[in-house]
Amino acid sequence: MSYWLTRLFFIRGLGSLYIIMGSILFFQGPSLIGENGLHPLSDIIAGLNSRGEELPLWSSPSVFWWLASNEIILTMAVIMILLGAILVAGYCNIIVLFILWGCQLSLVNAGSPFFAFGWETMMLEMTFLSCFFIHPWRLNLLSEKNFIPQYWSFFPLIWLLFRLILGAGLIKIRGDHCWLDLTCMDYHYQTQPNPHPLSWFYHQAPRWFHRAEVLFTHFSELLVPFLFLGPQKIRRVGGIIIIIFQMILMSTGNLAFINWQTLVLSLVVFDDSFFKPFVFSQTQSKIKKLENLKPSLLFQRITFCALFVIALLSYQPIKNLFSSEQRMNQSYNQFHLINSYGLFGSITQKRFEVVISASNEKKLSPTTAWREYNFYCKPSALDQRPCLITPYHLRLDWQMWFSAMRPQLQEPWLARLAEKILKGDPVVEKLLIQDPFHGEDRPIWIKMDLYEYKFAPPGYSGWWEREWVQIYLKPSRLGL
Repeated sequence: MSYWLTRLFFIRGLGSLYIIMGSILFFQGPSLIGENGLHPLSDIIAGLNSRGEELPLWSSPSVFWWLASNEIILTMAVIMILLGAILVAGYCNIIVLFILWGCQLSLVNAGSPFFAFGWETMMLEMTFLSCFFIHPWRLNLLSEKNFIPQYWSFFPLIWLLFRLILGAGLIKIRGDHCWLDLTCMDYHYQTQPNPHPLSWFYHQAPRWFHRAEVLFTHFSELLVPFLFLGPQKIRRVGGIIIIIFQMILMSTGNLAFINWQTLVLSLVVFDDSFFKPFVFSQTQSKIKKLENLKPSLLFQRITFCALFVIALLSYQPIKNLFSSEQRMNQSYNQFHLINSYGLFGSITQKRFEVVISASNEKKLSPTTAWREYNFYCKPSALDQRPCLITPYHLRLDWQMWFSAMRPQLQEPWLARLAEKILKGDPVVEKLLIQDPFHGEDRPIWIKMDLYEYKFAPPGYSGWWEREWVQIYLKPSRLGL
């Protein structure tokens, strides 16, 4: 069995993911963590300096501790996009991977809360583990002078896929009783972070369908991972099931790009015979010549060292995996090399949304007219169709989902968003759909209310219906 095409397809998939991540950073980074963003990196650094604290140069390494301007953010985004395109073209070496890994590490270690999700660290681990079957300087992945990919050189990534899927399954049965009584899907589709149009249709499905979904989830996440550790034919079955499972998940909601990552990662369980029907005949002929090559002693030693290092780094993730107090998305070192993962360990049964409203009336009264601000993906206007944006990820909209789980405003970045709305800051225009004042005088007052949102029943004129719950931020103005 050969793995030339396996490596080629995986690296191309990895490059596609970096293009997506670079695009997200390019279009959203300055507005979120830039100099005039909601959570500026420069403010974090200034706060540490004012308190006499040292910058976490070693405990949380990041380029941004030295350089935190909008230009650096955009430059890093462009680097990720360009190098990702090189990977998609079928060229890669350790130098390219190291630069991508360094950019991603800088973002993860300094970009919280907008750039510190579990799939961010997963990108770091995927990139790190890819170094063990990539040549240090040669770029052509189908060159006979390149390292010859073998099964054991892919095993670290198979091990990551195993931990990822099994961890997601175990944390579900430990984290929420609804996964055991098969009721989670009764409300998951309307309470997930960013639903899309098909989410409404899934939500309307009969209960027996929702029960079947949960059973298939348990089968896919608790049993299928063990197929990855078997012979090639067994691994292939497991890989196909996970690919189908991820495609189903992608059809149910905008779950960022975690499902796309898992799809790319699933490619490592297949050998070249699986991919040959998807390549041109001349590539098949080239692979046939490469199949007879044998790996060098140096490459075999590198693979052995990689497996030894990964075995040592896997102690904490394994301990967490089988712990009754399993934690989701846990890192164990500042480089996020081998991590723990998990998703939807608990399912919220009610959907709460923070609704931001403003008024340009100088004096408030019971008849004051309030105008609401709508987001691109977060449910806001009742007649607004849910967005379809995956694998792109709107990070402010996602964080607003977390904010609504709290009884009142707590995050400094959300207070900063309110301040920028009152000031008419251009940053707001890039984060929200439109200015409800349409260029008129800037708003004077702003408030936030907490609503419970539900999918509208069939035949309803809009997509959502809602009920007021409580005040989230009382009417406020600049200077108060």
